[in-house]
Amino acid sequence: MQKKIARKIASITAVSLASGLITVPAGANADLTPNLQIMQKTEIISDEALDQSYQYDYQSDGNDQKFTQVETSWDNAFVAKKLVVGDWKNYDGDVVVSILKDDGMEYQLQTTENAQVELSDYGEISSIKLQPAGEIANSDASMSGMVIDGDIDMSQASDTVELKGTIRESEDGENFTSKVDETVSATVLKTSYKIETPVWKTEQDKLSYGQTAKVTLDGLAGTGTAELSSYECQLIIPKGTEIEQIDLPEFEHATSTLFVDGKEYTEGIITSDSEVLLQICLEKDNNSLIEDDNSQDEDNNSPAYDFKQTKSLSLLLKNIQQDAKSEDVLIQAYVKAVYGDDQEVKTEASQKIQLICEYQMESPKVSSSATIIPGQDDVQLTFNNMNATATTSVTGYVVDFYIPSDLTVETIRVPEFVDSEGNSVERLITINGQHPSILNKTIFLYDKIGSFQMVVYTKDGTFSQSRDMVITASNQTSSEKEIEIKAVANGYYANNLVQTVESNIQKLTLQKVVTPPAPTPEPTIEPTVTPEPEPEPTQTPTQAPEPSPNPTTTPIPTPTITPEPTTVPSESDSVKKEAANLKPLTPNVSVSNTTSGDTLKAEKKQETNDIVDKLRPTAATAVQETAVTDDFSNKQTSEKTESSSANAARVTTAPAEKIEKTSPEKVKDAVEETVNENRGIQVLLILLVIIGCGIAVLTGMFLHFTRKKKHLLHLEEKMNDSKNVKGDS
Repeated sequence: MQKKIARKIASITAVSLASGLITVPAGANADLTPNLQIMQKTEIISDEALDQSYQYDYQSDGNDQKFTQVETSWDNAFVAKKLVVGDWKNYDGDVVVSILKDDGMEYQLQTTENAQVELSDYGEISSIKLQPAGEIANSDASMSGMVIDGDIDMSQASDTVELKGTIRESEDGENFTSKVDETVSATVLKTSYKIETPVWKTEQDKLSYGQTAKVTLDGLAGTGTAELSSYECQLIIPKGTEIEQIDLPEFEHATSTLFVDGKEYTEGIITSDSEVLLQICLEKDNNSLIEDDNSQDEDNNSPAYDFKQTKSLSLLLKNIQQDAKSEDVLIQAYVKAVYGDDQEVKTEASQKIQLICEYQMESPKVSSSATIIPGQDDVQLTFNNMNATATTSVTGYVVDFYIPSDLTVETIRVPEFVDSEGNSVERLITINGQHPSILNKTIFLYDKIGSFQMVVYTKDGTFSQSRDMVITASNQTSSEKEIEIKAVANGYYANNLVQTVESNIQKLTLQKVVTPPAPTPEPTIEPTVTPEPEPEPTQTPTQAPEPSPNPTTTPIPTPTITPEPTTVPSESDSVKKEAANLKPLTPNVSVSNTTSGDTLKAEKKQETNDIVDKLRPTAATAVQETAVTDDFSNKQTSEKTESSSANAARVTTAPAEKIEKTSPEKVKDAVEETVNENRGIQVLLILLVIIGCGIAVLTGMFLHFTRKKKHLLHLEEKMNDSKNVKGDS
């Protein structure tokens, strides 16, 4: 079964030989003399150079037999890993590879020229033989490019590691004889030195500006049989950090000295605008080995150290970086040891730390008293949680508030802030480029502003909000829509860095304002004076004629028409009755009334003049028909009564020329006298109108200020309710 596996054809891969191989001549390189050259990669084998490679080249003398072989063998220290089949000059075909193990077992496989064969699968190999499957033409078996790679097992090595190569030939392909051979060897250095890779540890891998963290370095140790000449550990501390404190390391069987940028360190803070170089130089006390704590275990392979670190190197690093919000830096350690004949061994380790420079600002919060706002209703917007903590220099804190112009801002209750010590912090509010006046910690606006800005002034940038900002606004939109309320805070700090935080977005649904229809104005009722109907004269045939006041006058013996005894009201009675029918002048005054006092006076005066004009014909008629009674004197004007009665009631059958008529002059005089007698009534009416106008104006002013006071009381109640709710929460 093993033979079947061994005879499988290997994959073919072209391989070129690495540079730096050392040529070892097989013998004199004369003309027509066969020559086998074996080149090895390393002449000196040590713990740091354990890999080895051999390359074979054969130059024929032109007198080779038909069949040829290349055989190579080595001692147990060389562990073969890979074979590259060479290329024969005068042959083209398959190549048979025979592999002989240390236990005597032989494997054969058939491959081609320049093929690559993995040897690790066969275990411990002692020799390999390569033979072309056919005859060599032109008696020239020259070959090149055969390579064997492997490692040196130091546990099996003596002072040298040898490898031998042989060229064999045959006429019949069965009986081979040696034609030329060559042996190469490499020196093994039993004395070597090994160093351990250091280990970084840090309390945290993210440092905010001004924050410190402890970083430690451990694991510095070395072991080996060679003489240690020097041991050095270089530490690269990145820019943007400051070394606040250093605790020096301690070693067993070694002492250390710390240098900072080439100068021996004593104490103090180390600050630099660039990287800082720390050098730890060791001097061994002696060559005694330090047994590991677990070396007593039989199965433990821990080395015995030449020297070993017993106390950590501790660095207290502080972040002083102000040029970027975030930057990743490396703390690096490079270790180099020199031993023996100036041989070096190196190792390194690094630790990443993120330097963060930021202004720690909390996001503002906004809330509203309602989310659905009917038309012309008020809503209260509350802004709070405007707090900030500075770890670096701060040049400004600015908040922009966005209030859509669909809302009419009525009042702003300004916020208050305190610093870290509880002292009050100044703030400045700017609206439309102006700094509004603040009355009782409140700004009164009654305007649409869209947005406004507030600046908080602090010494060190650290403050907290101690009083909420409350905005009272009314919905005056003409269409239903959804709006967003928010605040954006910007902090300016360090070297031109800006930190921005945004509040939550408070959405409001505004319902449109419904405009009621204009009310129908009440008709103006003007006082009218309706004259009493004139009494119709009635004939009373049986009534005796009115006796003449003059007893000497003889009555006319003709029938007369005597009017019924009716009482004709005087002008004063008519005026009184008309005034009683008049409605009181109740002023119709509202807050929105725009009629001035002068206009109202003019209207009332015109009404009074109209009444007087209407009374004039009534007075004239009364003069012609009946006597006039003075309401103020209560005296009868007997002469006028007799004259008027005689003129009004005397109807005779006498000729027309004998009827006594009233001349126009008498009528005019009677009217003027009547008007003059009622002058007091006119003055009284005018005074009543003036008093009514005054009452109307005063009533309007009273109603206006009453409503204004109620509105302010309503706003104050809302503000108190909001404060009480916050206190309860």
